[in-house]
Parts: sequence; C-alpha cells; structure tokens
Amino acid sequence: MRASFKSIKEGGTTTRNNKLSKADMTRLENAGFEWNIYKTFDDRLKDLKAFKAEFGHCNVPGTNSSKNKHLSLGQWCSSVRMSCKSTKEGGTTTRNYKLSKADMKRLENAGFEWKLCKTFDDRFKDLMAFKAKFGHCNVPRTESSNNKYLSLGKWCSAIRQSYKAIKMGGTPRDYKLSKADMKRLEKAGFKWRLK
Repeated sequence: MRASFKSIKEGGTTTRNNKLSKADMTRLENAGFEWNIYKTFDDRLKDLKAFKAEFGHCNVPGTNSSKNKHLSLGQWCSSVRMSCKSTKEGGTTTRNYKLSKADMKRLENAGFEWKLCKTFDDRFKDLMAFKAKFGHCNVPRTESSNNKYLSLGKWCSAIRQSYKAIKMGGTPRDYKLSKADMKRLEKAGFKWRLK
C-alpha cells in the first residue's frame, strides 16, 4: 500500500498487485493508517506536543492494544529513552534514534520524562498531589489514553498487592514495602482494600 501511494504521489501509477483508488486512500487514512512510518524527529516531536496538548502529559502509552491509537508514538518514545540511556552510559545509540543534545533539550522543554520508573518517594509525592486535587487516594487505573494517572494507578495497585503478600507471609513480587512506607501511606489515607 505504501509503495503504491508513494508511486502515485511521485506521478507514477500503482503497483500491479496493489491498485489504490483515492477512495481506498481516504478509507485507509480514516482508519489511522500512516503512509510514512519513518517520521522525522521534528514530526514525532510535533506528534508528542499534540498528545501533551490533548492529555496534559508526555507519557504516551506503549501498550499493544486495539484501543491504543498512539502505539507508534509510544514505541518511538520508548526507543528515544533507550537511545538516551545508551548515550549517557557511553554506549552507542540505537540505529534509528541518534539523539543530539539539542534534540534532548527540545524533548525536555516539551515536558518529556526520560525516566518513567520512579522511586517510592517520587510516587508518594505524586499520590499526595493527586489527593490534594481530588480529596482521596483511590487513583484510577483504567486503560485509556486520557487517563493521565494510569501509571500512578498501576503503582497503587502494585503496592496493594505487595501489602497483601506481606500480610499473608509471602514475599512481594514488585515492591518491597517497609513498615515505615506502610505507615506513611496509611497516615495519608491510602486504603489497602478498595472494596
């Protein structure tokens, strides 16, 4: 399809196997089909800014689901993070995402976060900001691109699972909670069970 589209745009004809009409092109575009999957850095930065304008953050979901219309952008963000990490650790960047310091600065100015894995203290601060805004600590974890608290909601769920494992005498899988951390959460109004 992309080869036929490119040929038409350059004044040629469609390929023998894929005859594209204008109606076909419109249908594909309406379905979210991208003719050029290799966007430039500037194109992707523009997409990221549009995402932020719509959702209030730059944490684009990279989950592979039919509901995630931003999958390609999320995967790009992930690749950019890996490239930056590799560069800072003295390695080479990935083949497709060679970032200059200027590009990194532009991403930071747009609100891009290089590290999405936060410490307990970082997450606790995020939780307190959520509570200050909404009056409770029951953060939603619904899988939708307009839930800007999805990551925090998943963290809360993982904390509850860890707490349950500790109370049952097991070992938590993701978060090893100290008694001090548990006390801080309880004092803040965090509920270990939502139902």
